Amino acid sequence: MEYNVTDIELTEVADAIRERGSTSELLTWNSEYISAILAIPSPSGSITLSQNGAYDVSAFASAIVSVPSPSGSISFTQNGTYDVSSYASAIVSVPQPSGSISILTNGTHDVSAFANAIVSISSPSGSISISTNGTHDVSAFASAIVSVPIASGSISISQN
Repeated sequence: MEYNVTDIELTEVADAIRERGSTSELLTWNSEYISAILAIPSPSGSITLSQNGAYDVSAFASAIVSVPSPSGSISFTQNGTYDVSSYASAIVSVPQPSGSISILTNGTHDVSAFANAIVSISSPSGSISISTNGTHDVSAFASAIVSVPIASGSISISQN
């Protein structure tokens, strides 16, 4: 079998040999190409990799990977964000709200420890009669009947 190879193709091959062989020497065909190829070091030996990451292993024949696996357990009793990268399992025992709380007044109430809130605020009902000017507590009533007497009759003014 015969091959036709151009000067450009031989130059490309020589450039690849020089790059791989870490040399800049000119190569002449045939014997120098063969010698340069044979001088390129073959990967040999082993490298041990004990952490995740990217490694240049081009000079080694094998890589022994020994990255520690997560092991053991960690427990949590509160909500939050935790680093679990070194553990194989997480035991979560966050107490959940339970029971009920009765709320009888308006306002802000801490209900974090309860599962239920029973709101029982009295609704205003009935009527109140108001017959004097002033400020009156009407919070317990649905309506207010205001009947403040208005002065009536006549007034006489005499001059001395």
